[in-house]
Amino acid sequence: MEDLTYCARELPQEQLEQVFTQGNLEPFIKAVLRSRSRRSDDWDEERRIYDIAVMLADLSLSKCANYLQDADVDYLQLAARDLSQARLWMKVAGIPNLEKKRRT
Repeated sequence: MEDLTYCARELPQEQLEQVFTQGNLEPFIKAVLRSRSRRSDDWDEERRIYDIAVMLADLSLSKCANYLQDADVDYLQLAARDLSQARLWMKVAGIPNLEKKRRT
């Protein structure tokens, strides 16, 4: 992971465009977010996957909102606001829902 982080920070743009593509990253991200446990009550795994998913969504929604917020079109600015609200609700509502799921 340290090598990938280093590459993402230090490689020139031309190489980044070849290495870090949607096609290359999607299988990796799907594998990281895939549940491996056969038990439906594996709280540690559920929490690990949820935390990673929220982190990815938070970073992604933030980036999308920043692009849309600067748009000249009103509906894109509204979309940016909705993305910001979605980020907040993920953080506020997500953990209690997982806790409830764990107890049932």
